[in-house]
Amino acid sequence: MSYDDFFREFDHVFSGMSGPRRFGGFVPNADAYVTDDGATLIVEVELAGVQPEHIRVAVEGRRLYIAGKREPTIKARRGTLLLKEIGHGEFAKEILLPAPIEEGEVSAVYRDGILTISLPIARDRELAPIIHTELRMTIRRMPV
Repeated sequence: MSYDDFFREFDHVFSGMSGPRRFGGFVPNADAYVTDDGATLIVEVELAGVQPEHIRVAVEGRRLYIAGKREPTIKARRGTLLLKEIGHGEFAKEILLPAPIEEGEVSAVYRDGILTISLPIARDRELAPIIHTELRMTIRRMPV
């Protein structure tokens, strides 16, 4: 997928997320923190039930984008649905990064429904270029 294709897809998914929650989509919860040594930004995104191949991660300047799709969990219903709170469908999340990052050193792990992205903070924050690129990484489900 090219850079332009990724952001076209992201814009399509993200465009409906700013207003009221729409049927068939959701915005995942996330936590972000800087490690004690100040060298790495860690972003954890709650994506239970999402297949790793449906997750896309990109950085544009000081913004981290996470997008993808979660398939419905109920395939065929028998009886009456009493409660439906788990969102499915397309999702998108945009996170403003507090500092430029070293894009070549970014890594991600998907374990127990949590996507953990490690973003090393640029060593020379003043000279770090703003690069617009989709991050190339393999996101694998880790065994328990």
